Amino acid sequence: MERRRACDASLPRYLDEAVRFFFALNIFLWCVLLVAWVGYVGIMGLADDVSLQVGFILALTAVLLSAQGAIRWRRRRTARVSA
Repeated sequence: MERRRACDASLPRYLDEAVRFFFALNIFLWCVLLVAWVGYVGIMGLADDVSLQVGFILALTAVLLSAQGAIRWRRRRTARVSA
């Protein structure tokens, strides 16, 4: 049985649009958290436990969002070449 990819033309268009919307929403929320964290670090300093934990979460989320973006870009590029 052949695996179906998210960029496959047989999938409904709204599914790809929903994925794109939530990807953009995740990036927006990450930026909001980053701005809030920078303000918090400015007041409390980097030695605070909360700022270290939030910084770790921000770094991990940035890596995961970058990986998701790279995968989406690669799938889109592969779909254009094979079409």
